[in-house]
Amino acid sequence: MENLRYLLLVSMLVVASTVIGQGQKSFYKTYSGGPFDKGEGIVQLPDSAYAITGMSSSFVEGKSQAFITKIDSLGNRLWSRSYGGANSDRGKRIFYEHGVGFWVAGFSNSTATGDFDYYLFHTNEDGHLVWEKHFENTGWDRLWDAIRLDDGSFLLAGQAQANNGSSSGYLLKTDANGEKLWERFIESPNDDIIYTIENFTDTTFLIAGQQNSPSTNLPSAFIRCMDFDGQTVWETFYNAGNDMGAVHDLSFFGNEILAAGEILEEGEDDINHWLFRTNREGDFIFEEVLQFPGKTYASNICVLDAGRAFWTFYTESPAQNVYPGGPDLILQRYFFTLFFFDLSVSLSGYDPDVCNEMIPTSDGGLILVGTVSDQPWNASSGSNVMVYKIGPNDEAVTEREEGDHLVNTNDFNPLLALNLFPNPANTFIELQGVPMDAPFEIRNSAGQVLKKGIYNANKISVEELASGIYFIRLISANKYVTMRFIIDK
Repeated sequence: MENLRYLLLVSMLVVASTVIGQGQKSFYKTYSGGPFDKGEGIVQLPDSAYAITGMSSSFVEGKSQAFITKIDSLGNRLWSRSYGGANSDRGKRIFYEHGVGFWVAGFSNSTATGDFDYYLFHTNEDGHLVWEKHFENTGWDRLWDAIRLDDGSFLLAGQAQANNGSSSGYLLKTDANGEKLWERFIESPNDDIIYTIENFTDTTFLIAGQQNSPSTNLPSAFIRCMDFDGQTVWETFYNAGNDMGAVHDLSFFGNEILAAGEILEEGEDDINHWLFRTNREGDFIFEEVLQFPGKTYASNICVLDAGRAFWTFYTESPAQNVYPGGPDLILQRYFFTLFFFDLSVSLSGYDPDVCNEMIPTSDGGLILVGTVSDQPWNASSGSNVMVYKIGPNDEAVTEREEGDHLVNTNDFNPLLALNLFPNPANTFIELQGVPMDAPFEIRNSAGQVLKKGIYNANKISVEELASGIYFIRLISANKYVTMRFIIDK
């Protein structure tokens, strides 16, 4: 591969924010409520509003919950709902169908084993839970991306803990109701990870990430085309000599596939930002490696039109890292047909800053969701959800607007003081800190509802339950709190 190297000089181009058709405009918003709030996925709705998902400690003290937050076309928060169980839950990708509702794919360790597993749930249009599924494997699983197919089925992609302690790429397909159809693993002596998955044709999809190369036995960037039955159509590794790399995101333009990621070239010390292009059969066309001192890699890419691409990259380079507390996030516009860099915006605070998804918008612009430090100028352990919108003519702002809470004060869960006893239990359980007439349901570790009712300060009989691990979910003010308890007979 021939490398075209750029010494990137980032010059800030600030364009005044203007209102575009259908209420769209450029904005930079953060949303907070707890010590750590992370934005992971975003979808645009037919009315030009958006729904975002992620994880947050805003809803239940000491726990991270998956959430859905709906914002209008200007970024103003409309409502928020939280989901999950007794431990940690995270939404990664969100999908919407008019008249049906939302689906969120992520991962959770609110399970019987306490291991992290893929997590999929469905809500109605107001965000009220319809069903949820956990997909348990041995070890810890992480979901990094997901797609919904035209028939309503889902493909979930990420990594699973392999038997040798390394990471295997993990691909799971479910039907429209979240029932598992099949699963595939990518396994080797080294770590294999699927970072991204994209719809490709009417019958195929692409996965990409990092996989052990059979020719070099080193972790390498790969793209694999598969059909909807999980069979491989073609697969290509992108490494020259002993280069090591990974693909973090894919996009398309014309008859080309564009990949964004990272590469550690043979003989080099630093991991570098990497963009490359292939044809639709995966054959390599061209690459660009941006070299800085320190680690830099591309995380997301979104092609809009006429070769105009935006991508985000993280950098620890002293030349580009404005804030010393962690990697800085930079959004860059690139005319890839002309090899020309243009608009550049820094979306950074003192601590590490992350873009997790970037999508085109109906007005011809784009929007991204991620996480930024809650203290732009000072060291902090906290983080906020971040949403950044660019207009169709590259309208951009650089000053972020803060103070919009992820959860309003009157939205906070009234069940924070919940207490359950005895635990382990035998014949009954009692609850403290629960409002009268709060609906409840008891589920087993497989998620099946075994009992439901309305709590009225009386003991809840569990005499009919066999020994094992169970979960009681209480519902109040459209919030869900789940506690785990044990039946020991």
